Amino acid sequence: KAYADDLTLITRNTKDMQLTVDSTNEWLKWTQTMKAKPSKCIALGIKRFEKTIKNEKFTPITSTVYSPFDPCLVIDGLPMKFIINPLEKDPFKTNHFKFLGRWLNPLLSEKNIKQKKSALLANDIDVIQGSKLNGFFKLWLYQFYVISHLSWPFMINDLDSSFAMDLQRSINCKLKSWAGIGRSVDNGLLFRSKRNFGLGLTPLSLHYQRMQLIKCELLRTSKDPTIIDLYKTRESHNARLTRTWKATNALTVVNAEV
Repeated sequence: KAYADDLTLITRNTKDMQLTVDSTNEWLKWTQTMKAKPSKCIALGIKRFEKTIKNEKFTPITSTVYSPFDPCLVIDGLPMKFIINPLEKDPFKTNHFKFLGRWLNPLLSEKNIKQKKSALLANDIDVIQGSKLNGFFKLWLYQFYVISHLSWPFMINDLDSSFAMDLQRSINCKLKSWAGIGRSVDNGLLFRSKRNFGLGLTPLSLHYQRMQLIKCELLRTSKDPTIIDLYKTRESHNARLTRTWKATNALTVVNAEV
């Protein structure tokens, strides 16, 4: 899979991957205009580790049966970095890798990613709070800057509605302060339409659902048949889930209404 100059290689085993990496490097040299940059190449392997195998070549990073591991790949004569890099100065980057705007964790955990997004929102709110604008201008910045700043993370990450609701609860006091209303006032005043005597702001949970629906529609109508198959698999799996909000389930209802 390739996007601009970002290339993703996936194989079933490390031997095939090293062969693919070598072939890709040869092709880059053949172009005479491109070359690999080992310092930016990241490797990740995931496999089943059997306890009965004594001559295991790779070392799992967890004690679980299925575990990530360093595949020890080489590109252009230099070792490729493992996704977990303790030499990184940023603690978050020691076990996360950013690809096309999405942070990837080898354990597929999103706990730290959620914390990072929460910090991003808090920083935006602090910047607006520190400005010399009046309250309603600050609400305008929330509506047209803060929400837009979260659009890409809300679309590409598989988060959940409860996380978006938690983000909203963390900033409702600021929004009420900017609007000049008391903290005990019902939060609905912020988000009801002006026709219903509200301020007409967009709640983050609604914006999250909107971006997830956009993502699902992009995947469902993709020109890549592999993407469509993957989407249908996810759609089939989510159809059995009724207690949690899933964009694939909502999209089926939305398209029927359209």
